[in-house]
Amino acid sequence: MDESNRAENEYPTRLRQQKQRRTEVEPNPGQTNSTTPIDPNPASASASKSAFTLAFTSASASDSASISASASESGSRGTYNTRLTSRQKADKILRWMHQEYRWTIKDLIRSMVFDDPERLYDPTAHARSGKLIEAIWGETDILQKLQEHPSFQKMPEQAPPLNIYCGELTALEVTPSFGPYNQLLEFDSLNLSHIHQDIKRLAPRLLSLLQSLTAPIRQRTDQADRQSESLEGRFIILFSILCFTRRRNTCSNLPKLFGLYFQSMGVKRRVLQVLAGMGICETYHTINKLNESIAANGLNHLATAGSRPDAIIVYDNFDYQEQVRHQRVGDHGDLKSVTSGKVIYGRHLLLTGLRQDMLHEEVPLRLKDVLMAAGNSYDDIQKQVRVFLTIY
Repeated sequence: MDESNRAENEYPTRLRQQKQRRTEVEPNPGQTNSTTPIDPNPASASASKSAFTLAFTSASASDSASISASASESGSRGTYNTRLTSRQKADKILRWMHQEYRWTIKDLIRSMVFDDPERLYDPTAHARSGKLIEAIWGETDILQKLQEHPSFQKMPEQAPPLNIYCGELTALEVTPSFGPYNQLLEFDSLNLSHIHQDIKRLAPRLLSLLQSLTAPIRQRTDQADRQSESLEGRFIILFSILCFTRRRNTCSNLPKLFGLYFQSMGVKRRVLQVLAGMGICETYHTINKLNESIAANGLNHLATAGSRPDAIIVYDNFDYQEQVRHQRVGDHGDLKSVTSGKVIYGRHLLLTGLRQDMLHEEVPLRLKDVLMAAGNSYDDIQKQVRVFLTIY
């Protein structure tokens, strides 16, 4: 800035000096300068005048070049105009962007989100996307203003955020827990922690949205948190309702398991209908049909299971006397003989079955060998059986 100011101050002085020299060299017509001899040769005078003109032009051009260079150097830093409003600045920037590059706001946002920088230390597209998210979703008044715009209400149903949530639900609907009903899966064998891990892995954004919506409004510091217990079961129910509502026929595993469990625990028909209306379980008629199909499949399986060589059948005979509450008009209670049994598949039995020639009388069988066998060791299965016998 000092060089440009000095150049501007010296420019009028140079012009006065050059004008004065020109006046001394070229006197006005009709005046005779006694101190300056007149060259009698016109060609020589014309040549001197041309040389002077050329020198003056060169000097003026050099001064102008130096002034313009200094001005451009000082103007390259830009000026901050505090008199412009924010709207005027935005209009000026958008007008310049359109005139210079033919870009719109949509082109600018796409470039910020998708295009990585060419220089090494410039912000990446990921960092720019984060700044863009913070600038829009981090400001409540901006989101509220955008939602009031008519274009926001006319957005199609397949907007990008909705596509993301639907894609996560689609990935979750093919899992064994949320997918079709599996007759081999029982309610007691459900592992809520594993199901919640599947939700976190396949539907992280939708889970985060539900967690944000269900977070406590007030954070109390003077008492313990009311939601200190695990909320995995609540989120599993929510995702089960969502998947069951979207695909009633192919995502009915959890609702059917819930319905069978409630009916086996003696829940009344009216309660089951209320729970079915909420989407938690299947309807009462569907559960009855499901029980009938399970019984039919069990009979068909029992017919083939008894013929397997590795099958062990345990049965017991008992008598059942009907009480007064079981009697009806014209039908008196009687004594019924019933046989109950269970088919067990032996893990270490040969496919050919047990034969008498396999018994070796010379090999002693001690009680210690039976008690210390691998199948009789105290493991998780033995622990569950012991707990079941203790409770019931």
